[in-house]
Amino acid sequence: MRFHRKLTWSFWLFLFCSSVYICGVEGRLEERDPIVTTEEYVEVFCELKNQEDGEFKIIIVPEWAPKGAERFLSLVEDGFFDGTALFRAVENFLVQFGISKNADLNSKWAGSRLLDDPKVGVRIQRGTLAFAGGGKNSRTTQLFIAFTNTGWPRLGREPWETPFGYVHPDDIGILDKIFTMYGDMPPW
Repeated sequence: MRFHRKLTWSFWLFLFCSSVYICGVEGRLEERDPIVTTEEYVEVFCELKNQEDGEFKIIIVPEWAPKGAERFLSLVEDGFFDGTALFRAVENFLVQFGISKNADLNSKWAGSRLLDDPKVGVRIQRGTLAFAGGGKNSRTTQLFIAFTNTGWPRLGREPWETPFGYVHPDDIGILDKIFTMYGDMPPW
């Protein structure tokens, strides 16, 4: 059970998602602690612009955070991330994105707050993808991918920081190619 939908998602320097696959039982992933095999997941193909070998897959696991997964896929389908820059990258912490270069799309999604997903025991670790927020039910369009398992001890403890996907294990090295010395905060 597989189908293919053409999408475009690009982070200017930075990310470009071109395809989404919904995978069933025959498309199981290798187990990765605490990443678990699942009956259904979604593959989103992305590309870091201005990087050699910048293609990578993000695996979306709706059972971890159904609301977050649905919102992310809706944003991708809407073209929200097309040409979007990674605006925050802190060594040993995270890379953040989610401000569209399209002002109309920013306006469309800005007031659409997402209710928090219940925690299901999946922790933030290197490569996991989650929405950023600033309080209960505060998620909108900004997301982060964690660079490390130990960079920030509180990361993932808040109810709005619920992972809904991760960078595919074969592609995890892409995170090491992201420039992280912007000076946002001291690196760990």
